[in-house]
Amino acid sequence: MTDTKNSRLTVFTALATSALVLTACDDFARFKQERYECGYNRHGLIEMDIRSTKIGDTVATTFTNGKVMMEITESTDSAFTLVKDNIIIRIDRASGAVRMTKGSRYLPVSCKKTEFRM
Repeated sequence: MTDTKNSRLTVFTALATSALVLTACDDFARFKQERYECGYNRHGLIEMDIRSTKIGDTVATTFTNGKVMMEITESTDSAFTLVKDNIIIRIDRASGAVRMTKGSRYLPVSCKKTEFRM
């Protein structure tokens, strides 16, 4: 009877430990991608596909007239800033809100955020 209780306790402890380890695995993802899909808008911004979130990395940004590789100049848990020539895109990572500055014009764009992790 004691052996059965000990083996049940061992199994329960192993399962509980495994559950704790697996729930803390967010930071151990091999691959993470954030995509912001903007649909039709008068500014021509279609989507941003962010596969690496380090400052200096590039982001594939699709406009109606083609794809532009933009550089990440700011990357925090709450925001990204992308820059290329006279275009600056600021992304709020929590809400998915996108603010684009093109030259001297400020342009808000409504986008939907999706995340993929592996």
